[in-house]
Amino acid sequence: MKIAVQFCGGCNPRIRRKKIVRKIKNRFQQDNFEIYQSESNYDLILAVNGCSSVCGLNDELKNNDRVVIIGGLNLDGRRIRDQKVLLDKIIEKIDNYEL
Repeated sequence: MKIAVQFCGGCNPRIRRKKIVRKIKNRFQQDNFEIYQSESNYDLILAVNGCSSVCGLNDELKNNDRVVIIGGLNLDGRRIRDQKVLLDKIIEKIDNYEL
């Protein structure tokens, strides 16, 4: 699977964005990860925002059904209690994603 990662600017992080992405990459070593570029096609996009304002989410990504939106301790708009559970939920979502 080809997975893109799109980071916010990191001005107000509530989570350790790079650590989360590193753990996801370690879990899905068979998949190809790259930094998001709007002109490329991806199977899945991880929009990794440090806080719940998700200011790094542009209109193109908002309207894409292949985007997993991480906003601080929120996953796709739902509050998660801590970073460990957030990571588990992200991994579960990727595991259950069907092409």
